[in-house]
Amino acid sequence: MNVMKERLIKIGLWLKYFFKKDTRILLLQIYIIVLLAGFILTLLFAAFPSLIVCNNLFGEEFCTPTGLYLGLLASLPGYVIAGNLLVSFNQLPTALSFIIVIATSGIFYFFLGFLIDKTRKKKFTKELLIILASFIILIISVILLLVRLM
Repeated sequence: MNVMKERLIKIGLWLKYFFKKDTRILLLQIYIIVLLAGFILTLLFAAFPSLIVCNNLFGEEFCTPTGLYLGLLASLPGYVIAGNLLVSFNQLPTALSFIIVIATSGIFYFFLGFLIDKTRKKKFTKELLIILASFIILIISVILLLVRLM
């Protein structure tokens, strides 16, 4: 019983160290872990065909392997941001599209963690808030403009 207690304490200390890191790094690590778990579940789909999720997303009902569904949901920011821009490139290889979407999602989670870190440390000034809000509005406007032009 003592051995089990010591192991739980070690695991608890490791988790405490793991979650004490900066949130920007933590969110990026969690995103990568979720993508790896999705990849493993996709590979397990060959052995266990019952690993299917049917859901309604953006008004479309679809059924997909659980791993792909998990990866899709984790990469949703990349699909929303980069996916709208990639529509105009018909000849873009599929692998490059996946890399762009995954990188965009990673950058999104990194900046989300950065914002959380800044608000936690109280170093979030009005000037920084105005700059970040302007940058986000500019990105959204450019994406919407490019989608309109296509």
